[in-house]
Amino acid sequence: MLLPDEVASALAPELVAGVLDLLRDIVRSTGITLLCVTHGTGFARDISDQVLMSGAGRITESGPPEKLFGDPDHELTQECLRSVL
Repeated sequence: MLLPDEVASALAPELVAGVLDLLRDIVRSTGITLLCVTHGTGFARDISDQVLMSGAGRITESGPPEKLFGDPDHELTQECLRSVL
């Protein structure tokens, strides 16, 4: 299991894509489980089988990325996505 926390947040913008591509390659070529904390919704949507959203110190919603990013049920998830999408 690989557990990165905001792996690209402190990188120069020109390095972010390369790091995210490397994580994608590792996951796809090894089948390793990746539990990634990120504010990168595009990356999360692209690489995830399951997404967990949190707010107020709790997991507020979970599901496949298509559902969570396309039609979230929880008000906190909806609010969060409105601010970043």
